[in-house]
Amino acid sequence: MAAVRRFIRPHIAALFFGALLLSSCNEVGSKETVPTSDISNHSGNLPGGGGDPGGGTDGGTINNPNGGSGGDGGFISVFKPALVIRGMGCIMCHGRVESNIVTDLGFGSPYYFGANTPGLAPRNGNIYGDHAENWATAKVWGKLIVPSAALSYGSVNTTIAGYLRSKLAAPDAQTLPPVVEEKGIVYIGAPTVARILQVGGAMPASHPQWKHISYPSGTDVAGIRLAPGNQYVENTPGAEMVCAGDLIIDGVLFLNNLRLRTDNKGCRIYATKSVFIQGPITYLGTAPTRNLQITSARAIVMGLGPGAN
Repeated sequence: MAAVRRFIRPHIAALFFGALLLSSCNEVGSKETVPTSDISNHSGNLPGGGGDPGGGTDGGTINNPNGGSGGDGGFISVFKPALVIRGMGCIMCHGRVESNIVTDLGFGSPYYFGANTPGLAPRNGNIYGDHAENWATAKVWGKLIVPSAALSYGSVNTTIAGYLRSKLAAPDAQTLPPVVEEKGIVYIGAPTVARILQVGGAMPASHPQWKHISYPSGTDVAGIRLAPGNQYVENTPGAEMVCAGDLIIDGVLFLNNLRLRTDNKGCRIYATKSVFIQGPITYLGTAPTRNLQITSARAIVMGLGPGAN
């Protein structure tokens, strides 16, 4: 099953964000009741965050190999997000998302809804704004989770939720427009380079560019390699990638027409540099909640081959 094409069908060449969550199961979750005490963290900047090579106090954790169901605090199982992104301005252009979205449009940063970006208007060319009013062209079958925050542009005074409700239409004739749910606190970010390497531990001598923390312990990832030229890590062409647990990549990662075999615990990738995704992602196996979660300390780019670091 091609999860990227199923959940995300962008009309643009490249997307940049810090965390991506993909699943093979079609759990839209728009009718779920999410407890008001459940918080998707806090919006704004944290010391040392955003992939600063110097590290910082991001407080993130990579699951312990013996930690059972994992340590994400229920975020995945409760919110079921396909996308967790601050700058949504380009990705929603004719996008098709069949699960939930968490966004804050950059709330808490100087670039909130396209502010302080010379030459780019909030609704023209700005990834933190509504680039070419892309939300109006998007089709979302899940719901949106956003912070409760005031939003002003020109003479319009509204909120993030109010703005998105005014733009999003029903994705098809049988479905109502997506629910936009406000939370008091929303944080979207990624671990720093230093944090990923600290928690991941020493890399094995056999392949110092990656380390697999598996469930059960003792099994290694299969179907990845150091690309010719030794510039980045890639999935092995023509082979399936087998990953169940946490995969730490110390470098650039290129996923090209990925065929992933995982289980109900999923495959969680933490990259210290950029991740490039090209082509669909096909899920192998029969585990009903098999999934892929990707976090980069720098960027996740869809639609381009490797080239940045």
